[in-house]
Amino acid sequence: MLLWVWIHSFVGALFVFMNKKSTQFASNTLGFHAILSIAFLAFLLFTSNPFERLWPAPTDGKGLNPLLQDPALAFHPPFLYLGYVGFSICFCISLAFLKEKPLPQNWIKTLRFWTILPWSMLTIGITLGSFWAYYELGWGGWWFWDPVENASLMPWLLGTALLHVLPLVQKNRIDQKWPLLLALCIFNLSVFGTFIVRSGFLTSVHSFALDPQRGIILFSILLGLLTLSLLHYFFYKTPQKTLIQFSFFSKETSLIAQSIFLIAASLIIFFSMLYPYLVEIYNGNQISLDPSFFEKSFLPLMIPFAFLLPIAPFLNWRHGNFRTIKHIIAAPFITAIILSTIIGLNYNTTKFYPFLGLFLSFWCLLGTILYAYQLYKKDKFQAIIEKMPMLLAHFGFGIALLGMIGSTTWHKEQTLLLKEGQQIEFQGIVFKLLALKEIKGPNYLSLMADFQLTKNGASKGILNPERRLYPIEQKSTTEIALHTQFLNDYYLVLGEEDPLKRGWGFKFHYYPLVILIWLGCLIIALGGILGFLLYFYRRKKQ
Repeated sequence: MLLWVWIHSFVGALFVFMNKKSTQFASNTLGFHAILSIAFLAFLLFTSNPFERLWPAPTDGKGLNPLLQDPALAFHPPFLYLGYVGFSICFCISLAFLKEKPLPQNWIKTLRFWTILPWSMLTIGITLGSFWAYYELGWGGWWFWDPVENASLMPWLLGTALLHVLPLVQKNRIDQKWPLLLALCIFNLSVFGTFIVRSGFLTSVHSFALDPQRGIILFSILLGLLTLSLLHYFFYKTPQKTLIQFSFFSKETSLIAQSIFLIAASLIIFFSMLYPYLVEIYNGNQISLDPSFFEKSFLPLMIPFAFLLPIAPFLNWRHGNFRTIKHIIAAPFITAIILSTIIGLNYNTTKFYPFLGLFLSFWCLLGTILYAYQLYKKDKFQAIIEKMPMLLAHFGFGIALLGMIGSTTWHKEQTLLLKEGQQIEFQGIVFKLLALKEIKGPNYLSLMADFQLTKNGASKGILNPERRLYPIEQKSTTEIALHTQFLNDYYLVLGEEDPLKRGWGFKFHYYPLVILIWLGCLIIALGGILGFLLYFYRRKKQ
């Protein structure tokens, strides 16, 4: 919470720096920012004071949670909070705009400028958290639909929807309150995520400082912010709207549809998180929703979103028809079908969804490349630079989607017992167990295995999976070993010793293309950061 308050203050100072001229809008924004500052400073000082002295001082601390003793956790929370708390300024800006009648002409550009940077930071934070879960928790996956993972995904989905809605409103001036409502909801969901992490409301491996009393106070802050949002939103009188007509095959239709899919996906996640708790209140039964539920409800919404993503840039505003773009998109569409079919058949993929996922990933990649080529023909590099943030975001989405499909569809695993000197061939590489040894770390005791890796007689290095015991915390962890070959990961986990002393249990995983998930997400974030810098550059030139 100290980090939360510090970043909140930093974002406010950045807003002051960017708005040196005293205006009513800036004053209103800073007034709402001050209200948030008071609320969270009061929560910090009166319920979670980090400077409170312990007396008598303990001779030794309890230690940090072993799962969090990892370098990635030095970067994951700051980036995540830069996203969470960065959206607070969008919240304040939206409330300030709702006090102005009519809305100023530059309100869309202002809201976009202050949305894209926290959205990019949140993208990086989620990516780092996913990578940490992949190699630290020992279960081998990169997303488990954990409540805290979902809590960070919901603001990201709504932020993505907001970035797709703003160009639509800027072009047509229709339903100007819709982006403001999204901006208000994004920060409320960020506070909701903080409430989940710190209150014990939902169980998660990421939760900490589980204190129901603090949770009640955080929930009260959340209710206050929600009330403030709704009062300003519903009492704002929208100016008379101009009826804008646009055809079905227009950019407006595509952007509206994409935004609806993202908002619906966020709502499904939100209500699915609350559903087990509501059932327990109603009849006392404790239930849980496994990842298959989210896959069946979330993925069907993402399929049409991914399909529309490369089409929207080619469409015209208001007036358009399928004939004008069919000859343009036919080449990437057919090429995507051919590539996905060849790769699917080559890897004996018989299920429909992996084929569809491969097609959508190639469809996004090829469609984005073709659009960049169209821009180059039209205006050389000037148009490409102008659209580069969008191009990077769409291309990164295709890369990440390809990694998700590859790592889940062609994932292989094998569990077996091995003794020292024994070996196994797994996915083309020979793993030989050289030794098991005990190691004393700085604050843990470790049992480490030495594996020699060879392929076609050539050495590929040593892997050292571990099982660690932290005496002070009285917790044990599994430290996996990773061997990356091009884009594919070999993932090795040390398990328990067989009760009959026949050897130690080892689990071998093979994850093809898994690295593309995080590479694609970082490319998406890079597109957002570039968009922020380009807007900043244009603003300085004005």
